[in-house]
Amino acid sequence: MSDLVAHLIVVEPGARDARRIPLAGERLVIGRGDGADVALEDAEVAERHLEIQLSANPADGQRDGAGGTARGHVLVRGDGPVWVNGRRAQKVTLGAGDLITLGRSALSYRYGAAETSAGSGAREVLERLSALARAVASGLSPRDLTERALADLHDLTGADRVMLARLTAEGDPLEQARVTSRGAFDIAERALSRTAMAGVLERRQPLLWSDTTSDPDLAIAHSVREAHVRSLICAPIAGHDGGVAGVLYVSAVDRPQAFGREALDVVTLYAQQLVALMTAAEREAELAGRARAAEAELAELRGARIVGSSKAIGAAIARLSKVASSDIAVLMIGETGTGKDLFARELHRLGRRARGPFVAVNCGALPGELLEAELFGVARGAYTGASADREGLIRAAHGGTLFLDEIGEMPLAQQAKLLRVLESRRVTPVGGDSAREVDFRIVAATNRPLERMLGSHTLREDLYYRLAGVTIELPPLRERGDDVIELAAHCLAVERTRMFGDQADSAAAQQLHLTPAALSAIRRHHWPGNVRELAAAVRRGALLSRGAITPEHLGLAEMAAPSPDAELRGINDDKIEPLAAARDAFLKRYVERVVDKFDGNRSAAAKALMVSRRTVFKYLDEV
Repeated sequence: MSDLVAHLIVVEPGARDARRIPLAGERLVIGRGDGADVALEDAEVAERHLEIQLSANPADGQRDGAGGTARGHVLVRGDGPVWVNGRRAQKVTLGAGDLITLGRSALSYRYGAAETSAGSGAREVLERLSALARAVASGLSPRDLTERALADLHDLTGADRVMLARLTAEGDPLEQARVTSRGAFDIAERALSRTAMAGVLERRQPLLWSDTTSDPDLAIAHSVREAHVRSLICAPIAGHDGGVAGVLYVSAVDRPQAFGREALDVVTLYAQQLVALMTAAEREAELAGRARAAEAELAELRGARIVGSSKAIGAAIARLSKVASSDIAVLMIGETGTGKDLFARELHRLGRRARGPFVAVNCGALPGELLEAELFGVARGAYTGASADREGLIRAAHGGTLFLDEIGEMPLAQQAKLLRVLESRRVTPVGGDSAREVDFRIVAATNRPLERMLGSHTLREDLYYRLAGVTIELPPLRERGDDVIELAAHCLAVERTRMFGDQADSAAAQQLHLTPAALSAIRRHHWPGNVRELAAAVRRGALLSRGAITPEHLGLAEMAAPSPDAELRGINDDKIEPLAAARDAFLKRYVERVVDKFDGNRSAAAKALMVSRRTVFKYLDEV
């Protein structure tokens, strides 16, 4: 039995060959200066760029099948940036095959017998892997990573065909594998590759067939004779869970002895690196997707501003400005689509908590138990599947503003718990027994009449007094006069930016405009969905017209609400309903008409009205 030796294969710019550096001491300093144990001739490397330290944890070591052992190591960043398998690292426990990039140099952390050399092809292999890792760090997509890795293997081994099979956890792993290949695979070789990969999955180690005709199991296979494959390599790609995440397959046609030990080492090294590189690439792609979504949301928010110069909206803005700098609770009251969320964000922006988070919660969009977990958080073990503590949205709003939309839809049990949080400024997660302090401004909103909510006990009176430090009533669009034209122009400008980007001021973009007939229809329409309905109509018109927007493009010709005069014809002077009741009756009739238009499909109606399905159900079910 001989001990394994942990070592580094070092490739640096300008050097002719790769170096092998045994890791024999407690620590090894790598850098460019005289104080480094391993000095690199690389102008982009710092004096003391990083350290490789002996791990104190025995579990970090490596053991081979013959009983040989080696201590593990930990990489600690020094004065320069370091990437391990394409991901920036500060401190990380190293594993066999890990690829470390710094400056223009590359290091491969390996285990092997004491006499192991760097190998004649080590330099080119590590240079290519280092280039892959840098490309991943620069945003290389998972698909392009796979294509480049296969191209590398094709060049480095001289193979005729290469394939990577990503395995899934469901069903037959090879049947469900996601396959990427380079070279012309016929039916016979696909059958052969399946046989070879099955052998790798069974043994969980790289396999080399220098001559397939010398293997009795493969030599008699019809697929071998049909495909003319005489030499092949298969290597497993280890997953993070200890299983096999995929298989690399490399073959040569009509060339026995095409692959030897060196080619096997190349394929094995790529197999060791690929799972880490693919994970890093997928993570980078996910982060890039999130960044694009965040940029889109930010663009929406930039376009979302309070627009209008009417007296009605001016009064609401003035009231908001007076209380913005304080911490008093604010309750926004207004119909659906009047801009309560926009006013809440403006209140946050103007307040002293503007640098803190703005957390918005739609209380009507979640069932009670889920809403409670989302708001207050969940303690580990609170229920089946709660394997870790999860911070709630109240904690997430610490230092900022918590906006509770549709507060009247919150179940009474959660209202009581929210009241305790507002009174104590402490929150206890579901299933937890310890409370944590919280500091946030509370802003709430409702589209329902307060008198009805309090009278029907759907909103606790004590909670109402906590929320309604100041109330701000937002006027419906029909009461804002020519604001509707100003808002339509603003919505159209947003659509131009969405469609033309930084060319929104170009002559082509200006071809997108509202015709006089469209402006007239906008003025006449009742807008029961308020600003939200107007924005949806303008967007629809922009997409359908791509030029001059007519009433038909806006959908006003088909779905125009009855004019106010038509609604007033049935009024009996002896019996005048309260305004709130008349408004609710109108909205109920309007929702019914829209649902009828969609042949009873309430989900489609909710989407057209830009409200939740729950809101549609509420209007249809109320008598």
